[in-house]
Amino acid sequence: RIQLHPLAMRFGQRVATIASGTIVFLIFLTFRSATLSQERAQYSSDVGATATVGPDDILAAVREGDESRRGVDVDVDVDMHVMEPGEEEALAAAEEENGEEKREEDVGGPGRHQRKQPRKESDEQAGRGGEEEAEIHPVVLPGAGQQGRRADKQRSHRPRPRLSIPNNNRFLLGDRPFTILSGAVHYFRVVPQYWRHRLRQLRAAGCNTVETYIPWNFHELSPGVFDFTSPWRDIKAFVDEADAAGLYVILRPSPYICAEWDWGGQPAFLLADKFMAIRSTYEGYTTAVERYYNALMPILVPLQASQGGPVIAFQVENEYGSFSKDNKYMKWLSNAMTSRGLVEPFLTSDNAGGVSRGSAPGALMTVNFQEDPDTSLNLLQETQGSKPLMVMEFWTGWFDHWSEKHSITPPEEFQRARVYSVVPGICKPLHVPRRDKLWLYEWRQRWRQERLQAHHHQLRLRRTFERAGQAHGKVPASARVAAGISPGPG
Repeated sequence: RIQLHPLAMRFGQRVATIASGTIVFLIFLTFRSATLSQERAQYSSDVGATATVGPDDILAAVREGDESRRGVDVDVDVDMHVMEPGEEEALAAAEEENGEEKREEDVGGPGRHQRKQPRKESDEQAGRGGEEEAEIHPVVLPGAGQQGRRADKQRSHRPRPRLSIPNNNRFLLGDRPFTILSGAVHYFRVVPQYWRHRLRQLRAAGCNTVETYIPWNFHELSPGVFDFTSPWRDIKAFVDEADAAGLYVILRPSPYICAEWDWGGQPAFLLADKFMAIRSTYEGYTTAVERYYNALMPILVPLQASQGGPVIAFQVENEYGSFSKDNKYMKWLSNAMTSRGLVEPFLTSDNAGGVSRGSAPGALMTVNFQEDPDTSLNLLQETQGSKPLMVMEFWTGWFDHWSEKHSITPPEEFQRARVYSVVPGICKPLHVPRRDKLWLYEWRQRWRQERLQAHHHQLRLRRTFERAGQAHGKVPASARVAAGISPGPG
């Protein structure tokens, strides 16, 4: 009889366990593959069936309530109804008659308070042989940006109240005072599937406006080759999502955006010109910008409030006051935007030292900062008088450089900057109402609450471990550290 070493027996047992587990796993994979094949085949048949649905099939589904066609989304975009001979003239006559009745009702004429009687049409007019007409809904296939396009379809193209900037220390939306409470959501940094989620979070945080840059090199992939329609680059779909979330929009479509984005958003092919002078009126640069704007502006123009969209303002350039090498550039860039149909108010954005150097004719100057807000806002007020004060960028942190330590802004430092500028009773009061300043987020109360909760939790731990130490004479070192007590020898 052979005696096996205990280690050999243990090894054999483990091999047997692994082998049995492998067999079970292979059986599961086989079963799962068969299931996926069936689902794939079913999906293919469904797609094929959907792709062959024609106008007559959809009409039959609407009229008869066919259960087999419930997978077809009859909600937006494509009208599959086909006119029959004579029907177009009958519909035109009916629409004209409806329009006359509507006008009579609007002016309080006859029939305003009368109950409408159903109108009878002859078989010749209807072209249907007396058949009852079914209400036809449009059809759309699901895809990226569908919700945004749905919002665009529902949005009226009548002008909305527009943002105006009078010389009375406040913004007006239409004829009413308006406070801009805005935060940044960069569509090019968020996958399209999350746009709605992020924008609704911003709205839930109390903001009424979202702002975003438009990176030039994200859309012009090579000279003259533009992409504004693929899901991630569909700026129109993003603006429509913001509109659906109940947000106004500030767009920043300047050729240079900074934004910690490659070369400030300028395309690398500009460097093929060895004489290139960026952010200037150099002909090679202005020609490239005009080509870009010729493709971009027709997309942005219908999104303006003047045409029923949510866009209330545009930024001309980004912190040009820190660059400022061509005195004619800002005027040229502003004209390049207005000549292509942008009519909403223009803004510029600079730090305190570059506010005047980065200005553009007719544009509201705004300021960027992280600390000492009173100095920046007072300088802004001295520069443009009684215009409303607006902070385009309130930096809550700072970017990192390669090989350097990660940059962190402590909550206490951010809180001091926030309190210093907002509470006139604590610090030097500003000469404008608080409601006319732009603050991206109000985090102070949340940070204070979290710190107080952490402090109280630490105090409770300390008391607990002190009592435990008195009772047992010893507290583990790890517990002392968690409670904020020096580990000591115990």
